Amino acid sequence: MPSWASAEQMGGCNLILSDDLDSLFSCIVLDQLFGCKIEGFYDFKAINFKEEFLKNGSENTNLIGVDIDFANNMKCFGNHVTQISTNDIRSNTANLNVINNVSARNYTDKFSGNTLMQILSLYNVDVEKWTDEQKLVLSCIDSFFLPFTTKYARFKSTQENYLKQLEQEHLGEFIVYYMDKYGEDIFKRIIDKYKLKGKINLDFGTLNTNIDLEGLSKLFNVPFLLPKNEFKPYKQYNTRYMDINNIKSSKDIVDKTNAKKIISLAVTFRNSISYTYK
Repeated sequence: MPSWASAEQMGGCNLILSDDLDSLFSCIVLDQLFGCKIEGFYDFKAINFKEEFLKNGSENTNLIGVDIDFANNMKCFGNHVTQISTNDIRSNTANLNVINNVSARNYTDKFSGNTLMQILSLYNVDVEKWTDEQKLVLSCIDSFFLPFTTKYARFKSTQENYLKQLEQEHLGEFIVYYMDKYGEDIFKRIIDKYKLKGKINLDFGTLNTNIDLEGLSKLFNVPFLLPKNEFKPYKQYNTRYMDINNIKSSKDIVDKTNAKKIISLAVTFRNSISYTYK
């Protein structure tokens, strides 16, 4: 992991939230551990900041994107494949796929887990002590349980290797145990119960979501709350999907399209990407 992500350097960092539970839960953990606060919101169309934060002229001060894979040198925790080839360097990204040099060329070797799982492991949060339902929620975020299902069983050993890197092998064993005992539908029921696939939106400056934050607060005995502050647009961006069969690196995208600068990028399949640009 990059040096900025060490526990000694995390105190008081400012966080940029993205549009789902993986990001929000990760921000909550970072707040609990280090007092990091959400100051920005990124929905892949714009970066928005709290009005007070902008007034203080602090929009670039010690900012960390959470569950965001910025393509520039900005600090971020992420979980997507971000490299079109191994020539794309993402040195400031805390992301297992970057650390393991996973790119579009070896896409099926990717870590399919969530950003939250990496953060919990990095800062030695003892997930083994969690209740079964808490572990089920963790397994459902970004559908990490899928490689353990019959349909995607060919990816199971790859994810078990990543869990070994995270020292979370017990979670794979837990998923297999629950599938054997209750069937794969137990995970779908948990997703529906807490609306884990819900999105976070910014409407007229206010964040809202259909995720069951109240239910999660009760389950984890921790407040799951969105900031009440008003957010103001800082920069607007464009989003595009692109076939990358003839693309060798992120630089090629800038050279071959009207993009002036790539803001964030995720390889969505072996031959396609989704990226935000200006």
